[in-house]
Amino acid sequence: MIKIAIAGVGNLACGLVQAIFFYSNKENLQKLRYPMIGNYKPGDIKIVAAYDIDERKVGKDLSDAIFEYPSVCEKKLNINHLGVSVEKGILLDEIPFPIDKDIKISQQESNFKESLKKHRPDILLIAINSFAKNSLNEYFKIATELGISVINATPISLATNDKMADLAKENNTILIGDEISGLVDSAIIHRVLLNLLSLPGIHLKASYQLDLADTLEGKLIMNDQCRDELRNARTKILSDAFPNVSITAGSSDWVDFTKTNKVSYLWFDGKGGLESEFEIDLRISFDETYNCAVKLIDVIRATKLARDANKSGVIQEICAYGFKYTTSDIVRKPYFEIVKAFENFISKCAGN
Repeated sequence: MIKIAIAGVGNLACGLVQAIFFYSNKENLQKLRYPMIGNYKPGDIKIVAAYDIDERKVGKDLSDAIFEYPSVCEKKLNINHLGVSVEKGILLDEIPFPIDKDIKISQQESNFKESLKKHRPDILLIAINSFAKNSLNEYFKIATELGISVINATPISLATNDKMADLAKENNTILIGDEISGLVDSAIIHRVLLNLLSLPGIHLKASYQLDLADTLEGKLIMNDQCRDELRNARTKILSDAFPNVSITAGSSDWVDFTKTNKVSYLWFDGKGGLESEFEIDLRISFDETYNCAVKLIDVIRATKLARDANKSGVIQEICAYGFKYTTSDIVRKPYFEIVKAFENFISKCAGN
């Protein structure tokens, strides 16, 4: 069994709960890329605790709370009562415009540390909104001090922060992140094409990836500071990996009816044979929540397998496979190499 706690009962948590139920079915299990990771199946993941700050979620069973606004994730399955009551989480940040009108802060007290001691999960999954940097750091520090490994699904730098990585190593825990990717994911497709179009003989001059979304996280792009911080961080990682290409990457606008369906626009401009001009213009539409939830099932099982093998610190093989933004060296790797390195790592941890 893999015991996990979730900080942030939003769209990703909603997708994860439904994905665990869906792939616990033997017939559906075979549709996964990795039905087994070590000895772990998706049905071995057990959520033992959940935390949120919104009064519409706190106090409710997780099976109901995952569908409460501001979650907009489609309900694909009827989830049985889970027996996990959502507890008040940590809030150390001011909620910014415009999502300050969407969140109703629970007046209950947060006893996160005591709760975590009681439930003793193997892993804490952090899936809060990206404005909450102070809250995320507090979640991480408490979990790490208690010997609990952390998966950071948010875009906030944690696994890519050397200080935090060292802290995880010192406490003999694992830290995985940052920003979960999906089975189908425009950020990964962008990276793959950037690598392909950077091969010798091709002169790639410029590229962008711009996204539209309707989630609470997506709505943050209406805040200039939040939008610029995320865009600058994503752009820097890609620009460091491809220094000769002018790159922009990040969310572009919020559309109030796309739900968890993400629409991305990718564009590439360069020169090919005999200096001939080329231009590539792509539109990609996919359900971000469910694609990320399935990848997260792999990441959770791989993280527990790594702990069973006495690994600690940041595990780059898992980060590279499961997350959008890691190091520039990883971004430059062909994606099939990243997948192969992940498979070799879990095979080694499993003793195969």
